Amino acid sequence: MSRPLRHPTRQVGDRPRVTAVDPELTEDGVTFHMTYQGKTHEVQLPRATLVDLSNSDDPALNLLLEYQRHSARIQGVAGRILSARNGDSPIILKSDFFR
Repeated sequence: MSRPLRHPTRQVGDRPRVTAVDPELTEDGVTFHMTYQGKTHEVQLPRATLVDLSNSDDPALNLLLEYQRHSARIQGVAGRILSARNGDSPIILKSDFFR
């Protein structure tokens, strides 16, 4: 029995493709960029959000390492927000978005 062919332009879950690149440590946390519908958008991840995600109160917390540890979740939330806002940026990810 043959399997049905998938439509070649269909994305998984019918969501637009979103990719994240270039995490960078800033004074306020981590900034990275996501490509959505062919345009690059800035996403800001404040220090407070990363501290909440890591459940740590360590003042010397390595923010880039915490970003990497939680990158799938962070990028998923950022992608959903970009999709909902039709690509408006910058996106500032608050702790409430992860609850």
